[in-house]
Amino acid sequence: MSETMGLLELAERCEIVSGPDRVLDGEICLALGLAGGNVRVDQRTGWVVGGNTPLPANPLEYTSSIDAAMTLIPDGWAVEALTVWPASPDHVNTPSPAHSRVALIGTSTERWRSGLVWGHGGKDGRSEAQASTPARAIIAASLRALSKGSDV
Repeated sequence: MSETMGLLELAERCEIVSGPDRVLDGEICLALGLAGGNVRVDQRTGWVVGGNTPLPANPLEYTSSIDAAMTLIPDGWAVEALTVWPASPDHVNTPSPAHSRVALIGTSTERWRSGLVWGHGGKDGRSEAQASTPARAIIAASLRALSKGSDV
């Protein structure tokens, strides 16, 4: 399995899990190389263990924290849109679950006439995701952006 495929699979998992998931947090940490080498995720606690780390590495709570999820947005990418829609009340005829959508766009600086202009062009990339929470939507869009060749 290629690293890109792994990032895309993690993005899909972020969109379908129903709540905070410490094992998924750990797997994100491993996939992005944030935990060092020769390590694994403890499937019970979500901690990154083994390798050269003297103590278990406790990954950020990416799947439950918008602040932690935002740290995964690659350099050069910006949040274009973030929509958070609450679950419908129980008494409505057609109930719907909570959901969030995020769109990230790549940015760049380009020479235009006598100066440099910073912004977004179509070639800079776009990444979108939707999930039941904003944190997981941000993670999924970030992982997709990273799969296009950016760095955290």
